[in-house]
Amino acid sequence: LGLEANREVAEFGRDKYGIKILEGFIEDLHIDMKFSAITMFHVLEHLTDPIKTLRTVRSHLVDKGKILIVVPNSESLGVRVFGNNYNWNVPDHISFFSPANINTLLNKSGFRVLSISHLTSPPLLIYSYNKFMDKRKQDGLYSFRLKNPILSNTIFFPMAVLGKIAGLGEVIAVYAEGK
Repeated sequence: LGLEANREVAEFGRDKYGIKILEGFIEDLHIDMKFSAITMFHVLEHLTDPIKTLRTVRSHLVDKGKILIVVPNSESLGVRVFGNNYNWNVPDHISFFSPANINTLLNKSGFRVLSISHLTSPPLLIYSYNKFMDKRKQDGLYSFRLKNPILSNTIFFPMAVLGKIAGLGEVIAVYAEGK
């Protein structure tokens, strides 16, 4: 069972894959269902009140039900390298998470974090690099944008892996259970 706020995306999933997808936000659902696991991939960074959403999610889990959350890491290697030129994806992303603050957020929402893993995401690094190059061009400096996806991924994959190994992955996956 899926939940999707965007009608067109929900219709696509239903039509193309035959998945049962409800439309809307979890806070607006009036279903009396409990789940053993819920996944939230790249959702929390779009929400103004992630604690409210996580508490609602918790209410839809069985005792010790599991949750898997994937969000961009606000303390990633890319953030450290590109600084203000990092691709924060504002205004679409309005909440930002580090391993420490997502741990706190989940604890406040009725969860116990079981693990946090760092993941690679060369595209986030590529977008940030190109943003940096755009800024250089605006400043009248030499600029070289990467447009070829194969070349771009080849260049930034080692940096993405280094970030993962160093515990500074561009994306974090958080596995938790209800308290």
